[in-house]
Amino acid sequence: MQYLCFSLELFIKICVQMLITVAPPKGWMYISINLKELQSGAIACTEVSISFCLTSLFVFPGRQSETKRTSAEFRRAELPCPGPQTCPFSWKLNSQMDARKLMLPLLSVASLLHMAATLRISAFNIQAFGDSKLSNDTAADIIINILSRYDIALVQEVRDSDLSAVTKLMDQLNSMTMDAYSYERSKPLGQESYKEMYLFIYRKEVVSVVDRYQYEDPEDIFSREPFIMKFSSPYLKVKEFVLVPLHTRPHTAVTEIDALYDVYLDIIDKWETDDIMFLGDFNADCSYVKEGDWEHIRLRTSEVFKWLIPDDADTTVGKSDCAYDRIVVCGSKLRKSIVPKSATVYNFQRAFKLEQAEALAVSDHFPVELTLKTH
Repeated sequence: MQYLCFSLELFIKICVQMLITVAPPKGWMYISINLKELQSGAIACTEVSISFCLTSLFVFPGRQSETKRTSAEFRRAELPCPGPQTCPFSWKLNSQMDARKLMLPLLSVASLLHMAATLRISAFNIQAFGDSKLSNDTAADIIINILSRYDIALVQEVRDSDLSAVTKLMDQLNSMTMDAYSYERSKPLGQESYKEMYLFIYRKEVVSVVDRYQYEDPEDIFSREPFIMKFSSPYLKVKEFVLVPLHTRPHTAVTEIDALYDVYLDIIDKWETDDIMFLGDFNADCSYVKEGDWEHIRLRTSEVFKWLIPDDADTTVGKSDCAYDRIVVCGSKLRKSIVPKSATVYNFQRAFKLEQAEALAVSDHFPVELTLKTH
């Protein structure tokens, strides 16, 4: 087992170092390995390394500035990022080689290792996602990079009635990985002329869609009623689980979050399971959900549910400091499958060293995420 851990760690470091030490296209590519940084715990060290490999590989091929950002991100993870001069072993390859062909097999193996270690889920409100958003190449590259971190990603604020932006997004995402992504989406939802869709993007080799349905909302409470998905995965301890998305209207957030309890009861009645995850932009903080409002929200007062993104988190990109985006889980199997302390906010502004204006071009929200254990 120790030898296996060493081999996996070494392999992933080759993969990541290959990316972060890439020179400009007319220069040279170095593959660097630092053999001194072998951390204890096979799963922990492998997860971190694979994550960087999957999230960064191919996203900015041949661009020196973005390569530097990736290198900085790797340092912040407190893993080694040596140059070819300081690395114990280095190989020098002519950059005229097709780097993508060289990296694809490595990414494929890294993806398989990732499947064997964890399954990561996210909810990301990509502000006003549509054709105009993807027309900004820099913002589009960052969005692709972010989404490639996840095995399942819920995207909110999708305003794309002809699915042209969704199609472009999927094409770009699938061009960056050997793992084919697919998607499920709701119809355009909204009580007035303004409509949005919920979009679930998922790796087909990791999870499968078992069923889905649109919550009927008999009391007409939700601004955008949940589009409910049931997934299964052969890699998880919990064989099937349900995802319930919600993007509330800010001024009706308290009522809508409370009504998720009725959705919970409806799912149990329909599918006979309580392994459920509620996630999305709940607008669950600051002026929209005040301290005194929580006692009126059954999803909060019931001990059945566990809130994983704390009230003091900041899920906003701008100057505000609010925990609008949340993940809430229930069901004993699902709760036991969550990797401890894995629920967090992914601050892509910090990860990519973006100015605030650059980050806001991506979205005014950060993704929230968690990781599920596999066998």
